Amino acid sequence: MGILSTGDEIVPAETFPLPLGCVRDANETFLTLLFRRMGCHVTAYGIVPDVPATLQEVFRRAESENDVVLLSGGSSVSTRDLCLDLLRTTSDPGLLVRGLNLSPGKPTLIGGSRTPSRLMVGLPGHPLSCAVVALTVVVPLVHMLRGKGEGEDSPILVRTGDDVVGRMGVEEFFPGEFRGGLVWPIPAKSGYVRALRRCRGFIRLPEDRETVRAGEEVEVCLW
Repeated sequence: MGILSTGDEIVPAETFPLPLGCVRDANETFLTLLFRRMGCHVTAYGIVPDVPATLQEVFRRAESENDVVLLSGGSSVSTRDLCLDLLRTTSDPGLLVRGLNLSPGKPTLIGGSRTPSRLMVGLPGHPLSCAVVALTVVVPLVHMLRGKGEGEDSPILVRTGDDVVGRMGVEEFFPGEFRGGLVWPIPAKSGYVRALRRCRGFIRLPEDRETVRAGEEVEVCLW
């Protein structure tokens, strides 16, 4: 598995002090640890600037060396985001999915090729969005590629300690922590890293349900 972080504003996670207008690359570390835990061989290709020729070169190298390529960032609606163009230029079948009915994580891109067999995913740059898509979309896809079921990564049912309020028509995931045998939602937005420090799983609210009341069971995708 190859991981690329994209964006002129992205700097290594250990950068201190943080330059004005820059964002630390939290996603590479998270994705590397997550998929190494699954037994994947992970290669990080570092931070790639928003230069089409440079991104194309690094992406093609990662594609030739890995069965799965993850691009962190570059999937939101912006003239500076180039991942969509990369997947469009990948042949047979190329771009398969542009956007998911998922929150957070809507601007996800999924593509691939048959010869050689490759899976490519453009993940949102916001850390919480990236984590949700990695756990709920990419992990099951990797299991499928390896010919395995969900196994220990299957969601569990837990009673919630507080109301979980979402929106009808959208599948939503909320970071949660466990206390007293219950799961408690953590207020957070898609760019929050602090919530991930407390998070032990993501509470799933299906698209046909707007509210889960305290004491009711919810699905939790474990961290």
